[in-house]
Amino acid sequence: MQGLILGAGQGRRLQPLTCIVAKPALRIVDKPLIWHIVRSLIQLGVNSIFVTLYHKAESVLTLGLEAQFGLPIDFLIEPELLGTGGGIKNAMRFITDDHLLICNGDALWVFNLKPVVDEHITSGRDLTLVLTATSDWQEYSAIRTDEGGRVVRIGTLAEIPHWTGHLSAPYTFTGIYILNTSLLEHLPNMRVFDFVSDFIVPLMMSGFHIQGSVVTGFWMDIGTFERYLRGSLHFAERIKGTAVKYVAGQDCSIAEGAEVVNCILWDYVSIAPHAQLRSCIAVDWVNLDTPVQLENALLFPDRVVCSELTEFDSVHVSHVWAFPVNLSSAMSGRQAANKQGGTQK
Repeated sequence: MQGLILGAGQGRRLQPLTCIVAKPALRIVDKPLIWHIVRSLIQLGVNSIFVTLYHKAESVLTLGLEAQFGLPIDFLIEPELLGTGGGIKNAMRFITDDHLLICNGDALWVFNLKPVVDEHITSGRDLTLVLTATSDWQEYSAIRTDEGGRVVRIGTLAEIPHWTGHLSAPYTFTGIYILNTSLLEHLPNMRVFDFVSDFIVPLMMSGFHIQGSVVTGFWMDIGTFERYLRGSLHFAERIKGTAVKYVAGQDCSIAEGAEVVNCILWDYVSIAPHAQLRSCIAVDWVNLDTPVQLENALLFPDRVVCSELTEFDSVHVSHVWAFPVNLSSAMSGRQAANKQGGTQK
């Protein structure tokens, strides 16, 4: 089985963080997000991995993933943004196995996919969508199945005509697909397209059996600041088995008397004595050297300008450029828990 990670998205909702790195290179605890995804695919038994890239591709290319994992990892840099379907079609020429596991490059997940993969292979199904139950599903993207798990409705896009049978509760699609590669022969004659609306929906409407397999565990896409912050903290808690106040990368220094709560610190971040950070994200080399108080902010060592020459509003504080953003809602459910937590990283 081969693996394909879709990492070409521009991450506009995460600007200005994605002005400096691609979404798969965002830091999760002490590793890039894509590092965790690659490790999960290897644990499932994939023998080679392909990664689609477009925006800020160099931030992923320079991570040295192939050397770290000792597994063939090929990067497919798209000449233009091809969409999820176009990205998969662009990778077809490299797919040689009978089975392919596809996943998005902007989601964190911790659950056991091995039984799902095994069942897909032994059953001979064409396509399996990995689903999970979440409290914040949206009707436009909710997946519903029949009593046997067959997908019969995909959000507001399509429902099997005249369906009158069992309809499950709404599930969230995780962005993880397992498919028989022969199915790729049915990809539409398009260069840029969406894999779900332009490929899966027509297959379902024409009678193909598309299975939905529900898994339990942790899953979250990190396409917004709120989800990136909340997902990182929850992921760290799963790893450590205890509540955390913040997560930090390599060689971070938090001086005595400083308070850091509900924050993400990338590498080489230093916080001055008695400084206070709450619901902040600090990128590499941020040096906060005075005891200021900052809340709901992205912190950079330099002013941030995107390739489109867009300059973001920011405030220069203590050798740090602080970009204000609404992160407080992300933490509303964590305040009481953090009062009981330690100061682990």
